[in-house]
Amino acid sequence: MSTMKLLSLFLPVLLLAQPATLNYFHPTGLPGVVTDPNILSMPDLSALPPNFRSPDIDLKLMGSWALRHLTNNPRPSLDYEPVFFIRPMQAPPTPEGHDAIVPGDTDCRMDWEFPYMREILGLDQPSAVERGLRKRILGYVQRGGLAWVSPGHYMEGDVYQGKEVGNKKVVSTWATAKILRSLSETYRRSKDEQARRQAREMFVALRGLAEWNTGRAYYPGGSGAWLDGKWIKPQVPTAAVEPLVTYWEATADPEALQFARAVADGLLADAELLPKAGARILPSGEFHGHMHSTLHGVWGVAHLGAATSDMRYVNWAKDVYDYANQFGTGTGWISAALWSDAVRELSETCATSDMVSIASWLAKAGFPEYWDHVERTLRNYLRPQQFFVTAEYEALYRKLNAGKPTAQVEAGLGRMKELQAASWAGRLPMTGSTGLALPINAVPTTRLTAAWGCLAAAYRKACGPYIRFGRTSHPRTRARCW
Repeated sequence: MSTMKLLSLFLPVLLLAQPATLNYFHPTGLPGVVTDPNILSMPDLSALPPNFRSPDIDLKLMGSWALRHLTNNPRPSLDYEPVFFIRPMQAPPTPEGHDAIVPGDTDCRMDWEFPYMREILGLDQPSAVERGLRKRILGYVQRGGLAWVSPGHYMEGDVYQGKEVGNKKVVSTWATAKILRSLSETYRRSKDEQARRQAREMFVALRGLAEWNTGRAYYPGGSGAWLDGKWIKPQVPTAAVEPLVTYWEATADPEALQFARAVADGLLADAELLPKAGARILPSGEFHGHMHSTLHGVWGVAHLGAATSDMRYVNWAKDVYDYANQFGTGTGWISAALWSDAVRELSETCATSDMVSIASWLAKAGFPEYWDHVERTLRNYLRPQQFFVTAEYEALYRKLNAGKPTAQVEAGLGRMKELQAASWAGRLPMTGSTGLALPINAVPTTRLTAAWGCLAAAYRKACGPYIRFGRTSHPRTRARCW
């Protein structure tokens, strides 16, 4: 490889190594100081053949197991309600009745993942479970195009503490946006006119709840609940941009692009437009709120910027991503929230998925080094975090539940065998795949957007010189960097 070609591949990193305003940015995506880099000489690179298989990872096998989990998780007897709260060390490991957190969140996200996994595996037709789940979430959509659900997905902490959610339904803008994205993906794949019409109705309904300020659209309650003309249970910022962009790309509706830009502009002015007491994103990209809620909104702005070649959106999303990345290992694990030191030690795989989604759009928008972030997450976090019933796990499960009725213990173990390929959710860095003795929860594989994004990365990655890093001073990072 010529010296000029090598320099051209490094140029984006060199230009970003000393940004003018952000002192927390690490070009490698690895916190700390990387030492002893070993730059391997490589021949000129060409595109991988369609039948290329990685020697150390099998994405189709991961997808096959994930689809198995998706199929086994929903319960037909409860109108295909999935389970979110899975505690693999307890018997029973899942709620025996309704899971109050699921409606409008887990079920809507799981509806996304079925076609993603089928796309990985080359399967065209949805299963009976996938069809049942789609029917379930469309049942939330009432006349006028908004999703009405019980508010449990806004009350996760309360549910864990035993608080009753109640049966009173609210408008969930979170669920409405997610169903809009599902319908848009259906139309993109099948050109189902009914899906397009319903998606249009939901887009118009979401637009109707927005407030405006000098051409910028925003939601005072973010992706929160709305009832009787006012916002309740706010969840900021809004995550509507990604579904809006997906709807625009699928249908070419010009009003959707116009509104997506307006909502993105509102997010860029988040600190100005939202109440000062709310969780805000500062112009520098800094924020101190919930990681997943924040990054789920940023994802759409990165997508919009890449799709429209508008670097104003791309650079803003990049600033937020780079700020968030300092609260992770650079290999997939990332803090669940930022409002205290204690919560920074917790993790949430949802936020990992958001980081992968944002990084993939940044890479497509002109920063190809972010493919390395995606790949490190896949190899160091997503793959080893898939849960399987091993002899070690089974022995520990039986030991911890030795005092419980045999039938209950066996039923719980059988259920966990059905739910294999869920993702471990580790409390602390580096405990996810090995810390079975810790009180770790497994979350359903509704975070497969990350895996699907990694699949895209595997086939579309912009190739540069392969750099295998030696050591990093960050105490939590033990990375396989390729």
